[in-house]
Amino acid sequence: MSQTDEFSGLVNSLVDGRSSILVYQTAFLGDVVLLTPLLRAIRAAFPRAPLGAVVIPQCREVVEGLVDQVILIDKRGGNGEVYSQAIEKIKAFAPDVAFIPHRSIRSGRLLKLAGIPVRIGFDKGGGSYWHTKKVHYQEGLYEGERNLALLSPLTLQKSSSLPTLNISPQSEQNVMLLMDKLALCEREFVVIAPASVWKTKTWSSSHYRDLGEQLLINFGLKTVAVGGKEDFAVCESSVVTADLNLAGQLSPLESAGLMSKSRLVVSGDSAAAHLATGVGAKQVIIFGSTAPRYGFLPSSVNVRAVGLDLWCRPCSDHGRRKCPLHIEPECLEQITHKMVLSMISDWVAPNIESS
Repeated sequence: MSQTDEFSGLVNSLVDGRSSILVYQTAFLGDVVLLTPLLRAIRAAFPRAPLGAVVIPQCREVVEGLVDQVILIDKRGGNGEVYSQAIEKIKAFAPDVAFIPHRSIRSGRLLKLAGIPVRIGFDKGGGSYWHTKKVHYQEGLYEGERNLALLSPLTLQKSSSLPTLNISPQSEQNVMLLMDKLALCEREFVVIAPASVWKTKTWSSSHYRDLGEQLLINFGLKTVAVGGKEDFAVCESSVVTADLNLAGQLSPLESAGLMSKSRLVVSGDSAAAHLATGVGAKQVIIFGSTAPRYGFLPSSVNVRAVGLDLWCRPCSDHGRRKCPLHIEPECLEQITHKMVLSMISDWVAPNIESS
């Protein structure tokens, strides 16, 4: 019996719109951006089935417009009441099947307690104990494609694995107004996203600033920094011009909208890289303690990666709070602004038109 035969009754009820679907991903912003291919694939396969998503509040706007209902879990509250309320909201939505990219044991158990009869997740991670159907977690596969594999028990339709973001008209207008205020012309600036919660994913501010100075002197390109409110100090020390530090001023989708108007984006292996991918921006991703082989480098002509071949690298699949060997991570400190500049010379040259 094939996988789809195993769930033929469920598939038929999803096609008819008699059953509903929930997708659960309460990890970071970048993880939810990489969830969008799965959400689009579900909608394409089962357009009549009600579709819901469980995410953290910071990610709400990423999934709005792709699903019928958004259920929020503010994990910063950290108490049992937050999860109890989420369970009640999930029960009210009454999904018949859940797709669970998030691999934590809490996620798996919560959806079991919510009474969802079919729970499809990966065979890796503590949450797999609670899944009714386990899908192999393929190492080295791009995360967007890896998430799509969760749909394989129900349908074999092919879908794009690259994230795609919908920038709302209001966000688009906000970006254009900001560009006018800062005298930023389309394709005449570079967006940088220097911050990360992980020290070993954060290229130094001095390197970003050196790169920005060279872009301005040699190519007339301004450098604009984006990030959250908590990233203000890092962004301020990374830009040449203080008023081009936009940390805390833009929502995630507004940041993505700004990236879509830029010549290119430079960031670490972080959410900003996935936002840039979601709008098709040219970008350079700087890898420190992590590496593309973990599945977070998209296959696209618009994406270039830089990382050093060191004996100690990679040392983590998601980053570290500090380097275990040095005060400053050598895997990042040895990547110079000249190395990055050489990688983007054809993108920043005045005689090259950027699409």
